Amino acid sequence: MDENNTFDTSRLTHFKPEAYSEVKQIVHTLKKFKSVSVNFDSLSKEEKTRVIDFMLGAMFALDGAYHKVTKSIYVFDIK
Repeated sequence: MDENNTFDTSRLTHFKPEAYSEVKQIVHTLKKFKSVSVNFDSLSKEEKTRVIDFMLGAMFALDGAYHKVTKSIYVFDIK
């Protein structure tokens, strides 16, 4: 993982994507570890919307849920 993506062994893997192209890595990690947090500060408004849309589709497909921690940080969980 690069410096923007760090692993928190206590519960979450944290991501701070810089491009929409990183969303697949986020979903793969979610499937493996069951929870991820995503900080959208580095994305444009349009890319943030695209990533959130993709993640919400993944949440539906994986029977997951999400919650907004702050304006730019969301946590996604699957069962």
